[in-house]
Amino acid sequence: MRFRGEFNVLLSTLERDNAWRRVKGGDVPEPRFKEREMILRFFALANRVNFYTGRLKRFLNDYMAKYAPHDAAAIDEQAGIFRQTMQNVYNVFGQNAGRLYSVPQRGSNDGEWDTNFSIAALEYRRQPY
Repeated sequence: MRFRGEFNVLLSTLERDNAWRRVKGGDVPEPRFKEREMILRFFALANRVNFYTGRLKRFLNDYMAKYAPHDAAAIDEQAGIFRQTMQNVYNVFGQNAGRLYSVPQRGSNDGEWDTNFSIAALEYRRQPY
């Protein structure tokens, strides 16, 4: 599926945004639109997490086709939400933003931050009640 429009422009703009670059790390986006997919995952999960059934490709395609904002005001609002979220993540975690923390042994308090970025660190996980 090929998508056009202002929301695509937003994805390309946000992958160069300073707040995202600090969280993701690096000065330039990864090749082959990997970061645009990460940003799209953020929006799709933030706006429709209750409808996610585990098929990520279909979920992202459905979001782009049916639920991605089309008018300028909604796109600006989503951009603001993303930027503020990335600023908040960086303010809390600093240089470790977007990295996972692992503890090697159960019962041990000695752990370390992963050196590589992980999109899973930013994904919303709904906890069962």
